[in-house]
Amino acid sequence: MAINDSINLLPAIVNGKKVYVDKQTFFTEGHHLQNTFIYKIKDSSTELTEKRKIINFRNLEPIKNPFISTCYVEKSPVPITYKLDSTELWIGFDTEYQSMDEKDGYYNKVLSYQFWFYGLEIGLVLLVNGEELSIKEIVSIIYDFLKEIKIKGKIGKMIFISHFSIAEMHSTDFKRSVLEDGVSKLNKIGKCYASRGADKITFYDLNRHKIEIAFELRDTFLLSHTGLSELGKYVGIEKGNVGDYIIHMEDLLKDNFALYLKYSIGDSIIAVEFIKKFYETIANDPQLKIEKQITTSSQIGVELIRNEIGRENYKQFLGYEKFSGYEVPARMAFNFNSKKTKGWSVLGLPPHILDGERALHGGRNETFIYGYYPDKCLYDYDLASAYGTALLMISDVDWKVYKQVWDISEINARSIGFARVKFKFFDWVKYPAFPVRTAYGLLFPLEGDTYITWTELYTAVKNEMLESYEILESRLYKRKDKETIPLIVSRQIMKRKEYGKDEIENFIYKLSVNSIYGKFAESSYNNDSINIKKSFEADKIVKRYTQNGSLYNPMLAAFVTGYIRALAGEYLLYFQNNGVEVTSVTTDGFLINRRLTDDEMKSVGYLSRLTSWIRDYWVNDNNVLELKHYGESAFSFRARGYMIMKKFSEDINKTGKDDPRLVARGGLQIKDKDLDNIIRILFEKFLNAKPDNTYNQKRSSNLEDYLDGIESYTMICQEVSENMDFDHKRNPIDIKPSLIDYKGQTYEKIVFNTIPWNTVDEFLTVRDRYKKYLQNRSNNNKLQSIADYEDFSKYLNREGKEEIEILTKIVYCLLLIGVKRKDIPKILEVSKDFVSKRIKSKRFQNIRLGRQKITPISDYILQFHRDLVDKNIAKLDKAFGDQILKLIA
Repeated sequence: MAINDSINLLPAIVNGKKVYVDKQTFFTEGHHLQNTFIYKIKDSSTELTEKRKIINFRNLEPIKNPFISTCYVEKSPVPITYKLDSTELWIGFDTEYQSMDEKDGYYNKVLSYQFWFYGLEIGLVLLVNGEELSIKEIVSIIYDFLKEIKIKGKIGKMIFISHFSIAEMHSTDFKRSVLEDGVSKLNKIGKCYASRGADKITFYDLNRHKIEIAFELRDTFLLSHTGLSELGKYVGIEKGNVGDYIIHMEDLLKDNFALYLKYSIGDSIIAVEFIKKFYETIANDPQLKIEKQITTSSQIGVELIRNEIGRENYKQFLGYEKFSGYEVPARMAFNFNSKKTKGWSVLGLPPHILDGERALHGGRNETFIYGYYPDKCLYDYDLASAYGTALLMISDVDWKVYKQVWDISEINARSIGFARVKFKFFDWVKYPAFPVRTAYGLLFPLEGDTYITWTELYTAVKNEMLESYEILESRLYKRKDKETIPLIVSRQIMKRKEYGKDEIENFIYKLSVNSIYGKFAESSYNNDSINIKKSFEADKIVKRYTQNGSLYNPMLAAFVTGYIRALAGEYLLYFQNNGVEVTSVTTDGFLINRRLTDDEMKSVGYLSRLTSWIRDYWVNDNNVLELKHYGESAFSFRARGYMIMKKFSEDINKTGKDDPRLVARGGLQIKDKDLDNIIRILFEKFLNAKPDNTYNQKRSSNLEDYLDGIESYTMICQEVSENMDFDHKRNPIDIKPSLIDYKGQTYEKIVFNTIPWNTVDEFLTVRDRYKKYLQNRSNNNKLQSIADYEDFSKYLNREGKEEIEILTKIVYCLLLIGVKRKDIPKILEVSKDFVSKRIKSKRFQNIRLGRQKITPISDYILQFHRDLVDKNIAKLDKAFGDQILKLIA
């Protein structure tokens, strides 16, 4: 019986005989561990050269496997002959390390490397006690090991599979691997490392024969941005758990070697089992037929469209043909490392590329109601398969044929193109629907000038939201009668329904839909991977530049995002007109205060009726919305910062989730994974928010850190503001005090509603003043009470300019008496930007050159703002303070 006869059976030796067992039993009961070979580096027999120790198979010493006594009989086991089915050897690759503390210099001590050989179903663990191996050493050790156990077959290529490979690469002698071992095809893609082709690794085996093996690295994280425990579900393997030992792995190695071995080899098994099953599924499924071993999940969409249209026709389908009579300036980009400008030839680039880039905006993310409402019920609704649904609306387009349009009667909700519109919504519209780009992200004002898709304009007009509008510029592309994208997408959606949520097919079909949109929006000159070899040679980040992504079509991407925003806008209008209170909107979902009827889930206006009909036609489902979460006790504090704190006492309407509550942290990092603890921690942060609150936010080290000397993969702490303030994307109204009793204490907070800003300028005035208000007082959490808002209101009315004037004069004085520029922000508790702007001002240049004196603070300001002067002078040493008072008072 061959291993490939059943994906769920694996070999094991029980009572001296080779048998096949169920994969779950194989993993959980430890049978695989008897097939795991363990070696350690000999402490005294490594060959020392001028550069470093040379480690090969001769330097390894086999040690006893703690599981052999339970899996083997007392006598010698029946020998097994291992045979390769292919010249490609697929290897799960994982490392274990111990993070060393401050006294040891903050680095990771590598404890072991773990490998699992797919098809052979044997493992190898190398205990290294801090010694980092290079890629060449790893490849040569594996080659010699396989020869040692008398494997049959030729090895031409070793393909290593890791999950989040940055940890594995930074646990190797990484720089040596790249610069000396010849690993030149390795690139940094996103947060991971993966090979863009095979590298040739040359070494000498135990018999001193010259051997050449191809090397590749793949990363399962690029296929699924989830943890190994989730991937394990798809292959029937449960990820191990070592409890608190997870941050004390060296102690686990000493205290319980059997548990250490079982846990450490498990991750490498899951990674290689998942990726092989992933590739087998996409290659063998007749609907996918993707034989290419893709590196990233977004490549599924590329292959689907190429397979459907034909590899020779897909560029024509996307409109990449050369155009005449349309001048396009060369696209340029400035590389901050080389200080050079790099250009791409875009001769003949069709206009829909530039059109789409102007009309392509992100999702709508706004908080409409701020504060804690203990008695409020909330229901979280999402647009059903939002991106997939929008893709179902796209007909094929003749990109050569387009025209300008001034009359709304020439378009409909499925028209492809854009319009630059000068608009004004009626004053009664609480949720205007047109996005305008600002330095602080998208804003949705009542009036303005912006680029939008035809769907957005058409929906707003049909729903009678606009008091006036004027099309300033536009382009409408000709639609064909063919619908290639809906055909592809509907097949994937329908096929996905045949599988359960823990089946890998369900996961792949979901990826296949989202990846099409992702590739439409992906522009490679904005998403370049990093060339690691050139980065190491130059000792700085060097990117791999390409002109555009495989399916890059920003006009289609703009249609998708515009369609979702328009559909969300139609529902927001319906909620306003029908007394439904909306707490927030997040791209394709809403938090509202009542349960919707079945009819409301399907249609509330023109665009939702069309969407319901299209979904019914293509995927036999006419629901536009789906209920995702619900509960009571509402809390919201900023965009993407909100939560449903309690379950309903009687949970009748299930969502399919174990816990129907919702928590969005608004960018705040909370380590705990338990939902109750997250809710408690986040709520307590809100109650105890103070102006100077900060916390240590952790991030994983990356290639930039490696080049700066942090060679271990480690967590880097950064002190950040614990900001719980509203972002002012809307205008707060009806600000009221709210008394909250919690654990025997009473806290005074605020609650308020919001209305849209009239114009972008109105918002920018407030937002810029808010930014300065925080800089001149403290970092964050300044607007937490009625008194805070009254103070900010005075500041908005320009009473805050006196403090800026006082601080400006003090900055000038400190510079003149020799205080270093970099020290001033810390002394005065202002931002670096605040100081920088004062130094660059013409006024200070004249003061520095002696052409102008520092004007003393007026008696008027001293009379009414003596406390501000004293407060800022008190931050200085007494000698400095007295000296500066003489200059400015």
